[in-house]
Amino acid sequence: MGVEIDRTLGLLCGEAQRNSDLNYPTLGLALAALPTASWSILSAQNPLQRWELIEIADTQTLTQSPIKIDKHILCYILGEPSIDSQLTGIIKAMPPLPSIPLPPSHQELADTIVVNWSNGRANSLYPFVQLVGGEITAKSAIATSACQTLGWNIHRMDAHLLPTHPQELAGIMERCLRESILTNSILFLECDEINLADSIRAATISQFIEGLNLPLIVSTQERIPARERSQFSLDVRKLTHSEQRAIWQESLGSLAVKLGDYIDELVVQFNLGTMAIVTASWQIQNQSIDLIVEIDKDDPIPQQQLGESPEQPSIEENKVPQKSGTRRTKKTTPSHNSTTTPPKTIARIQKPQSPIQSKLWDICRDMARQSLDDLAQRIEPTASWDELILPDKEKNILGEIAAQVRQRVKVYHSWGLAGKSLRGLGISALFSGSSGTGKTMASEVIARELRLDLY
Repeated sequence: MGVEIDRTLGLLCGEAQRNSDLNYPTLGLALAALPTASWSILSAQNPLQRWELIEIADTQTLTQSPIKIDKHILCYILGEPSIDSQLTGIIKAMPPLPSIPLPPSHQELADTIVVNWSNGRANSLYPFVQLVGGEITAKSAIATSACQTLGWNIHRMDAHLLPTHPQELAGIMERCLRESILTNSILFLECDEINLADSIRAATISQFIEGLNLPLIVSTQERIPARERSQFSLDVRKLTHSEQRAIWQESLGSLAVKLGDYIDELVVQFNLGTMAIVTASWQIQNQSIDLIVEIDKDDPIPQQQLGESPEQPSIEENKVPQKSGTRRTKKTTPSHNSTTTPPKTIARIQKPQSPIQSKLWDICRDMARQSLDDLAQRIEPTASWDELILPDKEKNILGEIAAQVRQRVKVYHSWGLAGKSLRGLGISALFSGSSGTGKTMASEVIARELRLDLY
């Protein structure tokens, strides 16, 4: 590396080779000047070649071929930050952790990784970790937390970028291993969107995992079978109600006290992950100060602002959501006895009167729809009760469905029924009838009443 930073050494190289044009190190000069030098330097298994620490140009005769240090290695020796040019765009730095602690269930997974890797030896093959299911942001946070505890850095790679040609794949593996050693880092391999039914792609990923002798965390939706390398799998489940509520409270700060139990409405309806909650909290806190002041005017928030209309009798208090496996069936048929306005017994669910509640609900709804828009067509609900022409009986059934959805927080969490089982906590309704009887319109009415998206 001396000739790279001191030009006078180039003159000495010319003098030593008795040729002023050869003012650079050559293979012939190295073999003559270094007492332990040998032709084994040309072997692919030689450390200088395997790790590509030096480059031997192929422009002249072999003994007169220039030798120079790899640029990335030179930067490492000089202490300058650098990225391997052959890994540019393939591996990236992992984003930093959120400012709030990991939820307890995710912290437990991070601690499991630390325990399993703490006793690893430099000359042994670390078991690779599979984080199965869950959101990619949650799994990257778990991996980052574990690495911080172990004192390691972490890089991420999309498995789609792995070359399928064996020779190219081997080159990428060696570069990744070299980068891991130079930067004291591990690799986070993202396979969540990989189709494992693609035999070529699956074989490439398997070869990469089996042949890469460095700590590796694989993010996937389905377990990837291991051939010879040891591994352990961790299921990343959705956050519990209490964990989501704690994240909301931490992210919203003093605003969480103002919102009170309204946070439970958000948790039950949208079931967001950590990053989505943090992002939604950041957005609402950066809204106009008028939204914050609005809450102070009516603190605590009146019950009707949470969705219950004061001018109509409510049937919500006595309604219990259907348990798992039950469905409410409604047949929509035209009738001459239909009413043009909703019956008085229907529990009307008004839009939240507090501007900040309304805005926060819309932000959460936008967060939730991002995972659905690619799977189904979203319908903008415009129909109202007044436009739905049905008999009172059928309209009351629709009102009961809406009431059950609205009272899920009370039944499942205030009354504690969700603690008995996490299954069957949704509300299912089957609309039957011939075309044109109002099935879609009835769905629009409920979606609009509940301020939810319709797909």
